[in-house]
Amino acid sequence: ALIDIGLTSIRLAIIVNGQLKYIRVLPTGLIVAAKKIAALVHIEPTEALEHLMRFGLEQNDKPHYTQASEEVLQDLLNELRFTIVSYTSKLKDSDTLNEVIITGAGADIPALQKLVATHMDTKSEILQAKKIMHNGQIDSKVSTLPNSFLVSLATALSLPVTQEFNLQQAQAARQEDALITHQLFAAGVLALLLITSFSVYSYLRVRNLKNTYQESSKEALSEIKRAFKLKESQATSLDTANKRANTQLQSEESTWQRLSAHNRYSLLTILAALSKCINFSELRLDMQTIKIKNNKVQLYGSVPDYTSLDILQRQLECPLFHKIGKLNNIIFKSEPIELTVKDEEGA
Repeated sequence: ALIDIGLTSIRLAIIVNGQLKYIRVLPTGLIVAAKKIAALVHIEPTEALEHLMRFGLEQNDKPHYTQASEEVLQDLLNELRFTIVSYTSKLKDSDTLNEVIITGAGADIPALQKLVATHMDTKSEILQAKKIMHNGQIDSKVSTLPNSFLVSLATALSLPVTQEFNLQQAQAARQEDALITHQLFAAGVLALLLITSFSVYSYLRVRNLKNTYQESSKEALSEIKRAFKLKESQATSLDTANKRANTQLQSEESTWQRLSAHNRYSLLTILAALSKCINFSELRLDMQTIKIKNNKVQLYGSVPDYTSLDILQRQLECPLFHKIGKLNNIIFKSEPIELTVKDEEGA
């Protein structure tokens, strides 16, 4: 155990096999001890502290001072002993308290080492700073150094031994290994969560796309049936319906292609000639359909009587058409009147 007795606090460190296992700071020190001594012998705390540091527990001309100092220091050591025993009781049987090293300002109290050894029932030693200052490797002009400056001296020295000495090295290494293990475990769990989340998201996304595709296909099939007036047998699937619709579109496109610039002029010419030659109101002509294909014109409809039919016969003798044969039926809805456009005027 390493006991650093300071003026305002006592620092306790327990070292097992070169490793720092326990550390504690007690909120008491030499000033508190001096106040207790001063209360026992009825003097000022500064006088009690001066007497303690000068004479300590050695015999002097003021034995009641020495007795009061011993009582107070024993109480202080009792508290330290209780703290040390509370921790060492948790150690293995082989890890017992073998030595107590005293440092700090309290190490300068005369006869304190003997009291500590007796009270702690173990070997005790004063860590003397002057031995460090005159070890043959340090060139110092100071003849001695108070033990209260030991921490400052250890901070100022930069020796290979102190640089490489680390009480917590082995403990820190184990903690670092455990930390790496925990980090790897956490990384593995996180990676697993990411992969699982991505898989679930992909599955849900694909399923959603499939459902959307199926709904869109049904909607498209229904729309194609309605637009092209297809029967159920003609549109059993979307591909079949598309083929049927394409066939109708191509047929209609072929019809509209006939209305090219040249054909459109021919059609307008034929319609203009019919409108000019035929007096619809006079004949009371019920014209239902006019079909024009190449240079052929077919008229579907009817007239009320044969007189109107004769008038229609004469009106159809237009310069644009060849002369037609005798018309016999006033109703020509099933058998149309067929006109032939002359070559020089035809489409």
